Amino acid sequence: MALTCSAAWADGTDVFPVKGKTYTINRNGNANSYIHEKGNLLHAAPSTNTQKQYWTFVPTDKPNCYYIQNVTSKKYMQSTHVGENTQVKTGSEPVEYKVMKGENGAPANYYYMCSTDQTVSNAQDGTLGLNYQEGTGKVVAYHIRYNRGNSYWDIKETEYDYISPTVNEPTPLAKRLGIYSLPCGSTGTAYLKACHVTGEGVTDELHYAAKQKPADYFVLVRKDSIGVEPGKTFKLEYDAAGIDEHHAVSVYFDWNADGVFETQHDFYAEAAGAQEFTVPAETKTGKIRMRVRLTDNELEGAEEDVHGQIYDFMMYVTPKKVEGIDDVTLAGKAERQTPPYNLEGKRIKIENHKGVYIQNGRKFIK
Repeated sequence: MALTCSAAWADGTDVFPVKGKTYTINRNGNANSYIHEKGNLLHAAPSTNTQKQYWTFVPTDKPNCYYIQNVTSKKYMQSTHVGENTQVKTGSEPVEYKVMKGENGAPANYYYMCSTDQTVSNAQDGTLGLNYQEGTGKVVAYHIRYNRGNSYWDIKETEYDYISPTVNEPTPLAKRLGIYSLPCGSTGTAYLKACHVTGEGVTDELHYAAKQKPADYFVLVRKDSIGVEPGKTFKLEYDAAGIDEHHAVSVYFDWNADGVFETQHDFYAEAAGAQEFTVPAETKTGKIRMRVRLTDNELEGAEEDVHGQIYDFMMYVTPKKVEGIDDVTLAGKAERQTPPYNLEGKRIKIENHKGVYIQNGRKFIK
């Protein structure tokens, strides 16, 4: 990725936007049209610091060309060389944009922005760039011809003062007890057909499968649980039904068992996906939770409303296995056994226990 900054506009004026600064972008003369990211799509709405409306422009090695990155999510605006009136997306890979003002009689102080994977000209229709679709509040790909007012934008430098919306903030008591919030929601078309957790850091694999959509939008999976070790890596794979271009599949983890999910990974419009995760080395033994969320309402938080499905899976963090020490008997003396404990790290009495337990660094099933 080349980050060489151009020295000036074609007309000899100073470069703008400036690398490293933060900007808002709104349709020229319209206070209801600030571009912000929601999910992986671009929208336009009145300015508020609780939405992801802050952008930075990373210069490429071409004059007036940039990667346009959201300061909050770190994702980039994607190509506008898509179908006419198609909502523009964001993604992890940078896409080069041309950012120009005042060409061919266009408004002198406003800019068009279009991806450079097409022939760029605002003299006539044909080049698709960012356009404010006023009736829907979406930012779509549309012609940037000089007299297309909704394709011209004001770019203003601003301070970055984003505040994440607070949703169902748990009380200190709820966090201490590890009480989870149940989001509001309703079922949609999407659901999990399968979910697997495997890998060298897994003591008990997950192989969840379903033949049909659950009746309720929230599913607490009790039968299939997962065992993992601190500091070890595991692989999550899923297969879903009913996914279209509006859906996101998100995975969350609550590593410290306080009822708040700290880690999030998103898959956008992907009916199947895979990702590796590492259990933080400082994670304490015991029961924690993994949440898988499928929704098409563009809300991203683990506790936000859902139109689709939420699955909560139980994860058990087990102590690290001691490697390289075999059971031995010395000089005719009886082998010294360490106390047995269950997958939650609690001492047990073997004679009263059923299921998996650990003793002397080894796993047994009774």
